[in-house]
Amino acid sequence: MKEVTVKRSLWTGEDGYLWGEDKDHPNENGLFCSGTGRMCCLGFVCEKAGISKHEMEGNGMPEDLFSFLRKGDVLDVWGLVEDSGEEVTNSDLSCRAAAINDDREIAQKQKEEMLTALFAEHEIKLTFED
Repeated sequence: MKEVTVKRSLWTGEDGYLWGEDKDHPNENGLFCSGTGRMCCLGFVCEKAGISKHEMEGNGMPEDLFSFLRKGDVLDVWGLVEDSGEEVTNSDLSCRAAAINDDREIAQKQKEEMLTALFAEHEIKLTFED
């Protein structure tokens, strides 16, 4: 099982963090924002899979990173994208994880539980730490 640690202080899913509403970084969006150093849950997984923060910056979802990759490369192996041979799309895992991460109606503790269970279904152990 692959293991990924999400640091709450750098996570956009943290309670009270108004994702995308930081006046100093109004375009914060997606996997990684260099202005705040924060990442969504998928950003932490992509980083563990070997994608640099520089490569993630400005990209909203794993499929946006495929220009850095080859068929069968890390995001495909980690189950974050699906490659039909004609196009690369976000996997169900990526879509579901983003929906949970970005939902402001879900409390942080519940998000952590939901994301941990979701990634475990895909052989990825997600751990949250302060």
